[in-house]
Amino acid sequence: MRKRTQVAVAVIVGVLFCFMTLGSGVLIAGSFPEKDINFPVGYSAGGGNDLITRALAPQMETIAGVKIVVSNLPGAGGGILAQKIASGEPAYNLGLYSKSLVLIQYTGFGKININQFAPVAQVAEDTAALSIPSDAPYSDLKGFIAYAKDNPGKIRIGNGGTGGLWHLAAVLFSKAADVEVDHIPYKGGRPALVATAGHEIEAVIANPAETRALVDTGDLKVIAVMSSERNPAYPEVPTAIEQGLDFTFPVWRGIFTAAGGPSEDIEKLAGFIKESMETAEFIEFMKNSGTPIKYRGPAEFAQLVEEENKLYSGSVSYTHLRAHETNPCISYAVFCL
Repeated sequence: MRKRTQVAVAVIVGVLFCFMTLGSGVLIAGSFPEKDINFPVGYSAGGGNDLITRALAPQMETIAGVKIVVSNLPGAGGGILAQKIASGEPAYNLGLYSKSLVLIQYTGFGKININQFAPVAQVAEDTAALSIPSDAPYSDLKGFIAYAKDNPGKIRIGNGGTGGLWHLAAVLFSKAADVEVDHIPYKGGRPALVATAGHEIEAVIANPAETRALVDTGDLKVIAVMSSERNPAYPEVPTAIEQGLDFTFPVWRGIFTAAGGPSEDIEKLAGFIKESMETAEFIEFMKNSGTPIKYRGPAEFAQLVEEENKLYSGSVSYTHLRAHETNPCISYAVFCL
């Protein structure tokens, strides 16, 4: 009888311990996450996706209780990282993308299909900004467009990668403005911004957060934001609409992983992300960078991605043209809309 009593007590203690462990947030076998999570960036350091990822990762580490490993894997307009994520373990390999992930599958960079990815959570909704060297011979959007019309083909607009988000923004902008420009790709938004500041090209389209550092040093000037309202980080800069050009380019940014993972892991991961986005540190970073926070969970975000994929699948194609005249290592392309 005593032995049975001892066994019963041991079982009860064991059950109570399990409940206490679960309640305390300690990881147990079979729970997500069981190991570190890889969160690389598909673009160069200093770009918008890089900055947001590095602001989010420390908060996620604290909340998830595992290390969030951030690195940079630029190339092919984010396509190199996209291929790695698609073939990686779901929920343990993440990437922050915008519309660019939808566009990659139409650019010819690798065999990527949006159905290989599971949308986890949207984290931001920002826009494009057109910047020029501070000593350019024009100071606003009207002057820039007038110069481009008077000098067809002499304006080179940089972007963060062929077939990527800012390439599309520049193409749509040039069509809306009815100007002939040369679209020059770089391995990320930061190199394109530096090239503009160094007068290698005449202008760049990138997100406001990427542009801030070179604006603060006086090397660049933002002459238009491509949103329906002025950006809070640049309240003095009028929108394109305010300057007579009916053009906007809203941009979502969200986190993806490989498709096929357990839905409960994706939901839990989305919860970590949402909680991280609500921290004072992340809110302050996004406010200072001028990037509005916008959360959508897995289901709602997946619906948004599906809608955009349908939009671009029938309207975007990709065509190589030639090597750039001054740099044969740079090839560029056009979107056929």
